[in-house]
Amino acid sequence: MRKGIASNAAPATLSRAHALNFRPVKNQEIIEGHSSDGMILLIYPIQPRPWISRLLKRFGVTPPARQTRKLELDELGGDVWRLLNGHRRVVEVIRAFAVAHRISEEEAEPAVTQFLRTLGNRGLIAMAEPVHPKAGADAHSRGPKA
Repeated sequence: MRKGIASNAAPATLSRAHALNFRPVKNQEIIEGHSSDGMILLIYPIQPRPWISRLLKRFGVTPPARQTRKLELDELGGDVWRLLNGHRRVVEVIRAFAVAHRISEEEAEPAVTQFLRTLGNRGLIAMAEPVHPKAGADAHSRGPKA
């Protein structure tokens, strides 16, 4: 696991404000394409469940080394996917989605967060922890005082 990327085990208590400051980061193993009707098509690797691999081995069948799945995003899902650049925080994705679709952030938040949760459960994104500037870093970045 890379530093700064949240693991599957979420902390016991995570405030809404803190969660909205995480940055969704796309899985680098995903192949992005387009379906015949122009929708975004994601091809992503999956790991076979360990118990399936063990069962196949018992019957003398070698489990496939790598399998893939496909996910076709609808128009709204594609819009959210395009907003994920690894730098935008969840709250910024919600805000941009709300503006693009002329809805309130309160309406956009449950839809966007549920979609991000689904992508995370499938291993298509990870959540990078919010970056906290070091104490005193702001003072140095402002330049010399006059």
